[in-house]
Amino acid sequence: MLDQQSELVRTTLVGSVSLADLARHARALATNRLLTVDQLVDGRMGSLRLSLDETREFADLMGSLRSVYGSARVAFVPGDAESHRFAERYREMGAGANPAFALFEDVPSAEVWLVSSRD
Repeated sequence: MLDQQSELVRTTLVGSVSLADLARHARALATNRLLTVDQLVDGRMGSLRLSLDETREFADLMGSLRSVYGSARVAFVPGDAESHRFAERYREMGAGANPAFALFEDVPSAEVWLVSSRD
């Protein structure tokens, strides 16, 4: 989870990722007090095929968690068109009350944004 060297929470999505998977991960981040640490979500090996209602449910969950535990910048690198659409819808829904949610085409660009945003 926490990459000590880069001071980022790194998450890699693998295979088909469900709402239950996302919710479990989000709760683990909250429990471990990691929601205030910048995050890089690498979705290149995974696929998010969530419905509009599931996306809304996840955005609501993240909003609730962030209101209690805080937030940080989140960079998301989608692995396929469906995951990209999920991320766009999630962002349109307020990204779980996180204005610092951004989509990137590749991991190096996401890392540069996260590191440069610290200054």
